[in-house]
Formats: sequence, C-alpha cells, structure tokens
Amino acid sequence: MENLRNWILLLDYSWFWDVPGGHYQFIFLLIYMIDYATRAEDFAQQSNTHSKQALTFSLLRGASFIAFIAFLILFFNSDQVLWLISGIVSIGLFSALVGKHRFHEDQKLYYQTLVDINNEELKRSALELHDFETGEEFLIENHPNQHDLDIFGQHSLYQLINRSSTQDGKKLVAKWLSDQPTNEEIKERQEAIKELSQDIDWLQRLQANSRISVRKKKKNEPSLNASSLLDWSSIKTSPGNSFVWTTLVVVLILGIVSTAVFIAIDAIPYQYIYGNVFINAVALGLVARKLSNEIIGADKAQYLITSYLEVLKVINSRDYSSKLPDELKQHLMAPHDAEKAIKQLSKISHRISSRANMLYIFIDVLFLLDFFLLTSIYRWKKNNKEHIEGWLEAIHEFEVLMSLASFADQHEHYTYPQLANSEYLLDGKSIGHPLISKKDRVNNDYFVENKGSVDIITGSNMSGKSTFQRTLGINLILARLGAPVCASFFVFSNTEVFTSMRTKDNLSENTSSFYAELKRITQLLQTVDEKPTFFLLDEILKGTNSEDRHLGAIALAEKLSQKEAFGLISTHDLTLGKLEETNDHVRNFSFNSQIDGSKISFDYKLTPGPCKSFNASQLMRNMGIID
Repeated sequence: MENLRNWILLLDYSWFWDVPGGHYQFIFLLIYMIDYATRAEDFAQQSNTHSKQALTFSLLRGASFIAFIAFLILFFNSDQVLWLISGIVSIGLFSALVGKHRFHEDQKLYYQTLVDINNEELKRSALELHDFETGEEFLIENHPNQHDLDIFGQHSLYQLINRSSTQDGKKLVAKWLSDQPTNEEIKERQEAIKELSQDIDWLQRLQANSRISVRKKKKNEPSLNASSLLDWSSIKTSPGNSFVWTTLVVVLILGIVSTAVFIAIDAIPYQYIYGNVFINAVALGLVARKLSNEIIGADKAQYLITSYLEVLKVINSRDYSSKLPDELKQHLMAPHDAEKAIKQLSKISHRISSRANMLYIFIDVLFLLDFFLLTSIYRWKKNNKEHIEGWLEAIHEFEVLMSLASFADQHEHYTYPQLANSEYLLDGKSIGHPLISKKDRVNNDYFVENKGSVDIITGSNMSGKSTFQRTLGINLILARLGAPVCASFFVFSNTEVFTSMRTKDNLSENTSSFYAELKRITQLLQTVDEKPTFFLLDEILKGTNSEDRHLGAIALAEKLSQKEAFGLISTHDLTLGKLEETNDHVRNFSFNSQIDGSKISFDYKLTPGPCKSFNASQLMRNMGIID
C-alpha cells in the first residue's frame, strides 16, 4: 500500500501540476482518504482474526479448568497420586491457555485501535473535528495568542494535531503549542518531524500502544497519568525484618521439600499439611498491610505500565538519524535500560492483579507468593525510582513528536518553513488557513520585514481581513512547532505572536469590552518592550466613538512603529491608511468586494493599497433591514 501511495503521489505531482487548484487539492485529499481507508480495512480483518482465536482459547481454557476441578475431587476422594499429577498438569495447561487467550485479546484490541486511528485520520482529512478533545482545559488566561487563533477549543489546531493518549502527553502538546521555543529547538523538532513523518507504520504503532491504557481502563476509573506511577514509586517499601524474613523462607523451603518427599512415598500426613498451611497463613497476615499499600497503586497503574512498555518497544525498534529522537532514545537506554525495567514492573503488576484469582489465593497459602511479590517490588523501586520520572518525560516527548509527524504525514503538500536570519521577517507564498477546507480556502502571499513595520489592512465587511490575520498567526504557531505550514514557501523570524481580536466584557470583573481591549493593548506594549513581537490587531478600539477611535488608533500605530515589533492592524477606518504618507514604516493593504446589483461577491485576495469597495448598505438591503 505504501508503494501504491508513493506512486500516486508521483503521478499527482507530474501529471496534474497544471490542474486548477481546487481539482489539485481534491486529488490530494482523495489520495489520503484512500490510504487511510485501506489501512483501516486491513487492520479490521486482522482484528477479526484475533477475535475468533481468542474465543477458541477461551473455550479451551474453560475446559482445562473444569478438568482441574474434576481431578482435584478425584484426588481427595481416592488419595491416588495420579489424580494429583493430572490436576497439576491440567492447571499448567490452564495457565498456558490463559496466556494465549490474553495475547489474542490484546492483539484484537491493538488492531481495533489501529482501525480507529485511521478512521480518525479520515475525519481530520475532512476537517470533521467535533469528536476530538478540544484541549480547552489548557487555555491560559491572557495568553498572547491562544484565544484569537483557535489554538484550543472546537475546530482548533489542538484537535488537528494532538494524537497523544496519555494525560501527560496531551499536556506537553499543549505546552509546545503555547510556549515560544528557541531557534535551536525549532530546528531539532523540524528535523525529527521530517524523519518520523516518513514512517507511518511506526507512527501508528506508537499511537496505538500509547492508547491501550485508555482503552482498557474501566469506565468508572479516573484517568491515569505519570503522576500516578510516580506517586506509587515514591511509597517506601521494605520486606521487613531480615531475620524474620530469612526464617520464613527457610521454613517455607523445608515445608515444600518435606511435602514433596511425602507425596513421592505416597504417605501424606494431612495434619502436617494443615499445620503448614496455618503457619503460612499467619505469615501472610504479617505482610498483608504493607502489601495492600503497594497493591492500590500498582494495580491501578497496571494498564498504564503495560502501555508504556509497549511504547518503549516501539521507540527502541528503530534507529534515528535526527538529533532529538536519538537523544531521547539514548536517555531511555543509559545509564539504566527503561524497557527492561518497565518490563520487570509490568510482570510485577500482572502478579499483583492475579491476587484476585481464587487459584492464586490457594497457591499463596502453600508457597507464600506474597512474600516474594513484596520483595520484587522493593528491589524494583530501589533500582529504578530515581530514573522513572526522566523516562516518562522522554516517552511523552516522543508522543508529541508522533502527533506532529502524523500531522506532517497527513499534509505532505505543506511546506517546511525556514528560520530567518533577521529578527523581523515574514515571507510567505500561497499561505492558507489549515482549518479551512481545501475547496473553500483562498491562499495569499505576504511579505514584511524590518522592525517597526505596521501594515494597515482595510476592507469591506466579510472580505477576509480577520481570517487573513488568523492565517498568518496560526501558521507562525505551526512553524514554531517545527511542523510544516499551509504555504508553498515560508520564511519567518522566531518572535512572540501577540493578538488582539476577540476581546469581550467580563462580568465577574465588572469589565467592559472596551476596557478589556485597553488592558489587552497595555499587555501588548509590555510584551514588545520585553522581546521582538509580531502583532495581529483586529478592529482596535471598537468600543468607543469614531473620533476617539481614530485618534487612538493613529497614536497606537505610531507607537508600535517605534517598538521592537512588526505586524498588522485591520480596520474599517480608511483615514488610518493616510499614515503611509507620513510614516515610512506604515503600508496599506486591503480586501475588496464586488457588487453586481444586489449580489455581493468576494475574492478574499490581499491587494496593495487601501480598500476601494464598501458593502455595508447593500448587506443591510439584502437582509431587509433598510430599503
């Protein structure tokens, strides 16, 4: 399928280069939908195969357990060692079948998860994002750009990018979306995304395995995160007094050996066995409280531990040529091997979950399994508790890289941006909004350089001024992530991105929308005093009268042209454009509409100079507001 996909992409580039943009984009969307749909179909078949095998082993497992019970009854009724041996064989077979059944159940879930992942990619390709988590819990009050650029919320960039399943992975995706990275971080991320996006199988394996803990979690259980595991690992564990422990082990070994001897000579003193079981039960009671504290934490985190183990296997399954994933992998392997340690912990957690099994209780009383379990926990914590936090951080960073690389794979027609050598530059060709469908999206070119540049954008109503500003802003956020952008060419300076577009009143603070906007502008001026900033301001000072608004807008534009900043101000105030005549830092651009009778049409194209067309009166006539 991968070869077919590459062939189609080559065909698309070479044969359809001159096809009009809408048809060209439709061809691209169709290719990806075919790819994801085919993968989903293939994985569904594999899931069904494992489902049938799981049912077969479930029936065999039940039969072997019934045989065990029957042999046990025969043994107690006849005292024949043959029945006891048969019972031991049948319970061994039962254990093996339990493992086989669990394997096929896990594989069924794994492939079904891959089906879901590819169906989700189909939805993302069509920008049907309403079923995805919005990330609204990560919104930061007074953040420089989150609220205006649809970073979080319904139909947001977070929904388009995030593929992380763990709570900590989602938090890290949100952090990367929110923070301004260094130039070096951008370069390292971009190199990693370029490399990983070429391996869709690896990406989806990582995503599926990180999602397993969520799929297996019971409905009423709280969501687990890395802190659950860290809290458990921090609980101090001790097997108890070494003398008592050693004595119990010696007694246990002697009891097992003597019992085996009695069985071999077919002379079993049952009073001896009952006494041995009683002593063991008392001993188990001594460690019950200590073990219960461990069980609560480890049992709840079992699925999370299993998920992390499988993710580590995927991470370690390949080498990396780019710096960031290679360093993360090395951190997971030295000085301690994370996969080996988490595998040991996974085995311990499975043993803990087995304690609820009646068979375990029976064997535990005979062989003091809980003592060995407590010792295993103690040794694991002693050897690994100092490293686990760093391991989990590396795993979550791989989750973020997986999300961004999956986004890049889905948008192979996007362009990887270049970092500018100067602090105040943005140069883009055919820039579009990634959250607008290909058939509706209109792309524009834009170039600005130099500190203090202020571009005034005028335009008629609904002509595209605000959308254009959001287009620039959201692509700058993508560029800072190291991800490809919706453009054919994109060079940018790594500056802060500050927006003021959706200011509103706040009843809880008794703040009007106008005062809220003034506070936002004050925050902007503080930001530009601290670091280079690219600003996007939409209809500033709209909460006051036209004369005050005009004077205030001119004063703000003049002030920004003298700051460590550059950007755009959109407005309906055409007189603001006259600043171009007196200030070399100011330029005029516009979006226009065409009126043909009662029909209004828009081309949504950015043109040099102030707006020359107006449509408010015609819009009011069309809606029957005025005659």
